[in-house]
Amino acid sequence: MQDLINKVMSEAGLTESQAKKAIEATSGYIKERLPSILRNQIDPILNGKTWDDSIRNQANEFGEEMRNKADSLAGDIREAFEKAFKKKA
Repeated sequence: MQDLINKVMSEAGLTESQAKKAIEATSGYIKERLPSILRNQIDPILNGKTWDDSIRNQANEFGEEMRNKADSLAGDIREAFEKAFKKKA
């Protein structure tokens, strides 16, 4: 984010503290108006990541979460089958 702070300082003639406050105010304003799925993209972009990087990271996190849930579900199903067949045996 320091690159953005420096840019705002240079272009707007603000102190570092003023630039940080301006960025935070603008970021908050934008976040309030975006759908929740996009709100999480603002901070990484302000910290120098590209939109592609931010979306890719979010997709990877989502994929990992789904993989974990699928593994858990598979384990639950396996346990249910084992219990069902043990009772009948």
